[in-house]
Amino acid sequence: MSDFSNKCRAHIEHAGTNVYQLAKISGLDRTSLQRMVSGKRLPGKDFVKRLLPYLRLNIQQQEELLELYEAESLGKTVYYNRLYIKGILEHLSFRRYPGDLYTSCAPASFDTIQAVSHFLKEALLSEKEPACLCTNLPATHISFFQALLYLRAKYQCSFALRHLFRMVRTPEASDNANANLEILNCVLGFSCTGCNYSPSYFYTSDTLSESSTVLFPYFVLTEKKALLLSGDMQHHMTLDTPSCVATLQKEFDRQFNLALPFLFTQKTPEEAMNFYCTITASLNGSSKVLESQPCIYSLLDSQELFLRTFGDNTRPSSLLEMSRKLSEKRDSTFQDFFTADGIRDFARTGSLSGPYGCLPVTFSPQERRRMLLHFLKDPFSSGNYTMLRSGSLCLPRAYCEVFSDYTVFLCLLESQDTFISFHIKEVSIGQAFWDYLSSLDDLSIACSPKETEEFVRSLLNELEQTC
Repeated sequence: MSDFSNKCRAHIEHAGTNVYQLAKISGLDRTSLQRMVSGKRLPGKDFVKRLLPYLRLNIQQQEELLELYEAESLGKTVYYNRLYIKGILEHLSFRRYPGDLYTSCAPASFDTIQAVSHFLKEALLSEKEPACLCTNLPATHISFFQALLYLRAKYQCSFALRHLFRMVRTPEASDNANANLEILNCVLGFSCTGCNYSPSYFYTSDTLSESSTVLFPYFVLTEKKALLLSGDMQHHMTLDTPSCVATLQKEFDRQFNLALPFLFTQKTPEEAMNFYCTITASLNGSSKVLESQPCIYSLLDSQELFLRTFGDNTRPSSLLEMSRKLSEKRDSTFQDFFTADGIRDFARTGSLSGPYGCLPVTFSPQERRRMLLHFLKDPFSSGNYTMLRSGSLCLPRAYCEVFSDYTVFLCLLESQDTFISFHIKEVSIGQAFWDYLSSLDDLSIACSPKETEEFVRSLLNELEQTC
C-alpha cells in the first residue's frame, strides 16, 4: 500500500461509496480501480483526473491527491527534490530568504537563542576590527543567521564568518531526502546578504540526528571565547580560558582546511563572467540552462547590437571581450529553457531580465522585432530552445545553468547593478538540479516548437503595430 492508495481508499469510504459503485457511475474500469485502491498498480494520470469529480473533494483535497499521485509515480525523492528546487529558484528571484522553505533543524530553546545572541553581540562590539567568527552549527540553524543579520543592521558592524557543516553523503537513502537542498537554501540565503561568509562542508553517512547523543558537539568561536551548544540545542556553556579557546581554534582551522568549499561567490558581472569562462574552458560536456528570456546571444543578430549591449562606456572593456568569447562558445551542447512571461516582457519593454538586467541598455521596438525574427530564423530552429508556459515558473531575476559534471552556476540580480553569482560543486545537489531541468521538457510545462513559434509571432505582430 502507498500513501496515494491509502488516501484514495479513505476518500472513497468518506464519500459513502465503494469501488463497484464508483466504477458504475464514472464509467471507469472496475479492475483498474480495485488495483489502484489496493496499491497493486498505479493508473495513468488521466484516469485519476476522471475519478476526482466522483469523490466529492474540495480543491485542496484534489490537489493533495494529485500531489500524492505524482510522488508515487516519480518516486518521493525525485518529486520533492523538484518541488524544492523550484522553490529555491523562485525564492531567490523574489528575495524571500533565508529560511522561508522548510528546514529540518531542531529548534533551539529560548535560553540558547538568548545565549547565542548575547555571545555574538559581545563579539561584534568588543573588537575594533571586524570580528572573526567560526562555527560548526548546522547550516539549517536559521536563528544563528538571523541573529547575525539583526546585530549587523542594528550596530552597523561587520564580521567574517567561517562555517564548517556536515552534508549527507547519500540523501536519498537517509531519513530526509531533501537534507542537502535544505542546506543549499539556507547557505544561499545568507550568502546573498553581502556578508563575508566562507562555507565549507564534509560528508556524514546520515542526517544530523546523531549529534543529539554527543556532549556539546556544536560551537561558536571568536579569538577570545567559545560558546558550546548541545546537540538538541537546549543547553550551552561558555569557555574563556585562553589555552582552551586556542586549542579549539587550532582544531577548527585544521578541519576547515581539510573540508570542501561549498560554493564560490562573485559579486560583479565582470567577476562572474570571468569565473564562468574559467569553469567552462575545460568542460566538454553538455549543459542545461534556465532563465527568464532566451540566451542573450541568441537575440543579438549583428555586431552593432552586440557592441551596444556589452560595449557601454560605463563597463570595463574586459566585459566586452569575455562576452565575445562566451558567444563564440555557445554551440549545440546546451539546452536553454526560457519563460513565456520573460520573452513577452522583453518584447513589450525592450529591457533585459535576469543577470543581464544590470546592462544599461533598452532596445527600440524596431530592434526588438529584428531580434525576435533572428531568434526564430536561426537559434530557435536548432532545437536547443524550449519555452515554458506562462505562469509555470517565475524567475525574473535569476539564471541557472547545470553542467554534465553536476556543478551548478547560479546568477542573481538583486537590484539594478547589484549582482551576485554562485558556483556549487556538490554532486547530489547538482544531480537534483540536472533532474529538475530535464523534467521541464514535460509538455504540461513546456510549449511545443509550434506553440512557441506562434507565441513569438504574436509578439512580432504587436511590435509591428507599435512600429
